[in-house]
Amino acid sequence: MQAAVLRTFGQPPRFETFEEPVPGSGEVRVHMEAAAVKPLDHAVASGGHYASYRSLPVVAGTDGVGRLDDGRRMFVGRTRAPFGTMAEWTVAPAAACLPIPEGVDPRAAAAALNPGLSAWSALEFRAHLARGESVMVLGATGTAGRLAIRISRILGAHTVVAVAREGPALEGLRSEGADAIVSIGKGGDDLVNALARSMGDSHVSVVLDYLSGPPAEAVIRALARPDLFPPTERPIRYVQIGDSAGPMLSFPAAILRSRFIEIMGLGLGTLPPGETLARTAQMLLGGLLRGELSVPFEPVPLSDVESAWMRKGSPRVVIVP
Repeated sequence: MQAAVLRTFGQPPRFETFEEPVPGSGEVRVHMEAAAVKPLDHAVASGGHYASYRSLPVVAGTDGVGRLDDGRRMFVGRTRAPFGTMAEWTVAPAAACLPIPEGVDPRAAAAALNPGLSAWSALEFRAHLARGESVMVLGATGTAGRLAIRISRILGAHTVVAVAREGPALEGLRSEGADAIVSIGKGGDDLVNALARSMGDSHVSVVLDYLSGPPAEAVIRALARPDLFPPTERPIRYVQIGDSAGPMLSFPAAILRSRFIEIMGLGLGTLPPGETLARTAQMLLGGLLRGELSVPFEPVPLSDVESAWMRKGSPRVVIVP
């Protein structure tokens, strides 16, 4: 079969011939229709991610959409190495496949489901967002950040504060549903003060962090301002999801003793149970069908995967076998 084959960590996969997978016990064979290129794919292919491949070569792609041998269309959330999703065929545990309605464009589903499941799970499963609470999205101009704004609205958030780097996409966040926008700018005390004012004015209860690094440290320093955050019955829930601005977080330990804050993560090791993911996927797919949720995408033939691999931002690249 033809596939995007990764032979060297940190390098783009190449369009090559690879052995065709044969399903084992409890597995299904999937004829792939679409697989988005995501930050997770880059991280796993770098060799330095906690979920990176143990040996090479492998077929790239952590998830995607395709049809089973019986014709049913599925979202494939996990495969068996060395068979990834950027190929004509892959093999996956049957339990890792979620049904896709026929009315949904498989390319749109491939572009939206991974970041959408991440955002929805962070808000509902990890942070237990309650209707009427307010949310801050750190890294709001990314695909997942934009979806997080819209999903916050669907889940009943009262106010959504969007935080992101300077750029033409920043003001466009209001059309996504953001009430307030904070530019990261040059950082430092000015950023901490701007974040604190915005969080206090909006009574932020949940923070989704897609950046980590210095911007996230500024958010945590802002949360330490007791003058802006009076005592509450519920803690401020801080969910760490991505680290595009830096792999480390550093802040005074006293903040955790002096403020009612819970810090938690969401990733491959902290996903909700399968039945919760399945229910969330169906709500996301319903949002796609109704037009409430969308991700701009650019379909790219599998044969062009090497040149398309490093494209970032919007539209999201979707590899089509």
